[in-house]
Amino acid sequence: MGSPSAFGAPGAGGSLAFADPETGITFACVTNRMSAKVLCSARDQALQRALASVLACRPRDERIGSIDAQRAGQCAMRVHQSG
Repeated sequence: MGSPSAFGAPGAGGSLAFADPETGITFACVTNRMSAKVLCSARDQALQRALASVLACRPRDERIGSIDAQRAGQCAMRVHQSG
């Protein structure tokens, strides 16, 4: 989902975190319930689709920090509604 310098890892119980220094993206998801799945739960896939949608709303040379919250929310809502 990012550049060659991106890094991250899944965690116990369904936590997930990654970062991409080139694009300025940092993403983390922690839960208060343990999950039997480590990778590719339905929740993880939905979160990744929402993030991809937000990233698709920005010009290629625009760092993620410059996307305003309203535009990011609109993009994420479209992904949520489309399933």
